[in-house]
Amino acid sequence: MRGREEIAVVNTHADWDHVWGTCLFADNRIIGHRLCRDRLMAIGPMDLAEYAGRQQGEVRLLPPTVPFGDRLDLPEFDAELFFSPGHTPDVH
Repeated sequence: MRGREEIAVVNTHADWDHVWGTCLFADNRIIGHRLCRDRLMAIGPMDLAEYAGRQQGEVRLLPPTVPFGDRLDLPEFDAELFFSPGHTPDVH
């Protein structure tokens, strides 16, 4: 990645208003809990149809390429992600 800093996108959960922009970062790591990945693949196509009027440009659903379970250490960002309860089953 010469000439630019590393980017990692973190999907906290699979609600449409949190994941639609991920397609703009397709060449980067997309990180999310495994439940986020599962939920995105299950509800994503329905959300695209239901909220089509809110689209601005092309939206492609990109599930996390780096799924994790309970924790994920990201020392290059001096960060640690961990799964915790939220308003959807896949929130962390």
